[in-house]
Amino acid sequence: MDGRLLRSAGTSADGSFIIATNMSQILVEPMNATAANRKGIAHVVTRMDWYWNLSSLLLKENTVDEGASAGIQAQLEQRVIDLCKALLTYQMNSVCSYFRKRFPQFLRSLVRWDDWDGDLRTVLDAEDAVQKDSNMYSSQQIRSHLEQLVHLEDREMELLRDIRQALQEQLLTQLEEKDQQCLQDLRLSDPRQDKERISATKGGLLKDSYKWILKHPDFQQWQGSKQTRLLWIKGGAGKGKTMLLIGIINELEKSTSHSDSIFPSFFLCQSTNNELNKASAVLRGLIYMLLIQHSCLISHVREEYKRAGKRLFEDGNAFYALSGIFEQMLHDPRLTEAYLIVDALDECDHGLEELLSLITKTASSSTQVKWILSSRERPDIEQQLATDKAGLRLSLEVNAELVSQAIGTYIDFKVSQLTQLRDDRALQDQVRHQLREKADGTFLWVALVFNEIRKVRPGVVLRVLQEVPGGLSQLYDRMMSLIKREKWDAETCYSILAVTTLAYRPLHLFELRTLTGVESSTIDELVRLVHLCGSFLIVQESYVYLIHQSAKDYITTIAATKIYPTNPGLVHFDMFTRSLTAMSETLQQRDIYKLHRPGILVDKIKPPNPDPLVAVRYSCVYWVDHLRSTPDQVSDYKNNLSDHGAIFGFFKKHFLYWLEALSLSHSFSDAISSIWRLQASVKVCLQHCTYVKY
Repeated sequence: MDGRLLRSAGTSADGSFIIATNMSQILVEPMNATAANRKGIAHVVTRMDWYWNLSSLLLKENTVDEGASAGIQAQLEQRVIDLCKALLTYQMNSVCSYFRKRFPQFLRSLVRWDDWDGDLRTVLDAEDAVQKDSNMYSSQQIRSHLEQLVHLEDREMELLRDIRQALQEQLLTQLEEKDQQCLQDLRLSDPRQDKERISATKGGLLKDSYKWILKHPDFQQWQGSKQTRLLWIKGGAGKGKTMLLIGIINELEKSTSHSDSIFPSFFLCQSTNNELNKASAVLRGLIYMLLIQHSCLISHVREEYKRAGKRLFEDGNAFYALSGIFEQMLHDPRLTEAYLIVDALDECDHGLEELLSLITKTASSSTQVKWILSSRERPDIEQQLATDKAGLRLSLEVNAELVSQAIGTYIDFKVSQLTQLRDDRALQDQVRHQLREKADGTFLWVALVFNEIRKVRPGVVLRVLQEVPGGLSQLYDRMMSLIKREKWDAETCYSILAVTTLAYRPLHLFELRTLTGVESSTIDELVRLVHLCGSFLIVQESYVYLIHQSAKDYITTIAATKIYPTNPGLVHFDMFTRSLTAMSETLQQRDIYKLHRPGILVDKIKPPNPDPLVAVRYSCVYWVDHLRSTPDQVSDYKNNLSDHGAIFGFFKKHFLYWLEALSLSHSFSDAISSIWRLQASVKVCLQHCTYVKY
């Protein structure tokens, strides 16, 4: 019995202990809840003012970079709103709990109705979210500010270059009059202006797409080593070589902005422009660039110029005369160092072998000279540059990974410019992915595809990308098929492409109208027709340019049967006859500009607006060249050269007016060469045609 009593007493004691423990816990819960609430209120109150002031700072109107950080700012704004809701909810619940009667509040605390710890965790989680997003937003803002500083630096460097150029031109004005005339006659084209035009034609220069080359070991060795004096950058069509060299030129101009000795001299070859595709033109451009930087070097040109005049730069021996002058300038002790850059050697159609020989000779013999060259990978160029022992070869195909990364950056930039995709991040990502998959390391392919997708609505962008083939040639095939679908304008487009590919320089829109016979009276209508030619052509400042040399290669080879149905020579003959007709109709009177001052210097003449010569300026210079490119099997070819033909009739009525037009176009010397070439054609015709009188 005693045992049972003890066990019963023990059981009662345990029960009493459990009840006592539970009762103490019940009594403690309200106190814990009150303590948790006080802790939470202390935190919320101290943080409320902080986040109020912080939000007004973080969420003020973004005036630095609306595009890049607008999305992050919107996300941060939502986070701040969520935090404010949590803070206000906590405060309102706390205020309500203070004003409740004590017994109901005691019961709520007893059953843990108010989860103050959980509510405080909600506030703390909202704070963490705001903190993370504000850090991201701040990073983006810092990046935007840094980019703004970079842009500011670029503008300042451009200003410095402009000031330096102005000082150079001021020094040139101090040259003797004969030296100034020599410089004017030497200048075929200003390479600085060519650089700006080509850059604009290709859509502008993106620094992030070329900066990889500046860190490449081969470039750094070329720049830093006196033994490495030539760097040849080679790669396939559309790989971005020209923009790469333009980027290098700009960076060298920045790094040498305070040094006259190593400011880069450069020339950008273009096969589509007859003035920029000759070895003599390359030398004229480089010598011109050296002279405007170091006017003292004109002494090497002066003596030869005194004897030959402007013909020194233009006759059949021009390259050899200029080569001697060029070498003398490079060995002049006043030229302590020189950067010489030539882009697109493969587009130098006349005298390339002689030019390469001169480059390798000066690279090996002149320690103060450093060359950068670019071209497609061609065996003839490879063979000649292989003789240079002081040079490096940088292949874009070998560095495909670096080029691919640069193209990825270029794609990101181009996608950011698509206004129709600005609010659709998911679609932007899909577009980026497809472009990277198909680009195959070709900048030009990306640029052409963007030209197409920027014209379509968002819903069909992915469909267009799926239809676009990879590879330049296949893309050109597709562009031709799209032209074919233009039921009423397809033949006009073919005619425009035929003329632009056979022209000896880029054509003004009105010149294009003259040579194609297109019946369009306004600039806007002509621009519309050019835009129908796929993306083969681009219009810039009323001139029509082929988008790339590879486009010309495609049209004149793969698409030749469609563009030139019979023979390119017949297109040349059409361009000749239309030129002769247009000149005969336009050159009807003396003093076509109505100057009333026969002795005025041509350099002081400003063309009237509208310019009566704008549609025939090309024809005045190149009509004989198109005649000479016509097959002599064409019957009308022989008739035009006869004593009663169209040419003789033109000379009888319009010869003096033609000479005046050439003079007003700064091309008077072309009249002499045209007559010589025409005389050569007549002599050839005489040998085959007994009935032609001369």
